[in-house]
Amino acid sequence: MPSVARAWLTTMSAFLNREGCETVSFEKSIQRAVINCHRILLGAHIDDFVIACANRGVLNAFQKRLLEAFECTYEGPLEHYLGCEIGRDTVAITTTLSQEHYAEEILRSYGYVDIPTRRTPMKDNTCLSKDDSDPNPKSDFHRRYRGIVGSLHALRVCLCVYVHVLHIHIYITYLSL
Repeated sequence: MPSVARAWLTTMSAFLNREGCETVSFEKSIQRAVINCHRILLGAHIDDFVIACANRGVLNAFQKRLLEAFECTYEGPLEHYLGCEIGRDTVAITTTLSQEHYAEEILRSYGYVDIPTRRTPMKDNTCLSKDDSDPNPKSDFHRRYRGIVGSLHALRVCLCVYVHVLHIHIYITYLSL
């Protein structure tokens, strides 16, 4: 780990320890604390944080201490996090996660925006092997294919992370009942 990252982790960990935070299970990027009988949940990704608490006063006080301890900014209610759009409906008490913008950006960057959808051009239960592919693909095709697959993989991984974080949040909420 580079020295700057180590210094950041050490400093932030010390702050979170002073605040009474502890990691949630094995997940080092999720911290929780109980302050004035209210649970605070903090999700961290490098230097981006999502902080949640059912009590606005406790949340604001924690946020104020964080902003005083570090040179950082409050970006307002969560709308985007790690490439995911977050929508909240406080009346219906629902939260939606969407990667539509990121998926559209992938399609746009590879020139697939206005192409009509098609069914998969294979019969059901078709098994493919390396013998079915061109042993010497053109380098530009190979590079483009790897780029598309890598982007789609990142899209899937991000969604898995969001679902995992949401699951932890629901679990912690359940434990507080």
